[in-house]
Amino acid sequence: MEWVALSIWAIIVMVAMPLAAGAAFGRGSLGLQALAAFGGLALTILVCINGVGPIAWVALGLACLGAVTTAVAAAGLTSERGYAIAGIQAVEEQQAGLAGAQLVLFATLIPIALMVALEIALA
Repeated sequence: MEWVALSIWAIIVMVAMPLAAGAAFGRGSLGLQALAAFGGLALTILVCINGVGPIAWVALGLACLGAVTTAVAAAGLTSERGYAIAGIQAVEEQQAGLAGAQLVLFATLIPIALMVALEIALA
């Protein structure tokens, strides 16, 4: 299960990199989700190398933190508001789409990370 979690973390990091650019537009939670994504990937690599331990629980916590911060950012990105600069609306629409995709990935990752932390294996 560690390798499945590692694969999902890698995909989340690939989505987190362009999504973190939204922090420049006042969405600080988008910067925090990127830190959670990179931290979770690094800790899951350590779990794959050293075996399951307390690090797996911290990775699970980072997955939960990433899900919450991405949900907060998605709520802010989809709210109606006026735009002072032309073109910002298109950027925020793209960011909202990426945030939605990342929420699905986090929702998939959280139970898998819990299984890794509890040392539950399939088959």
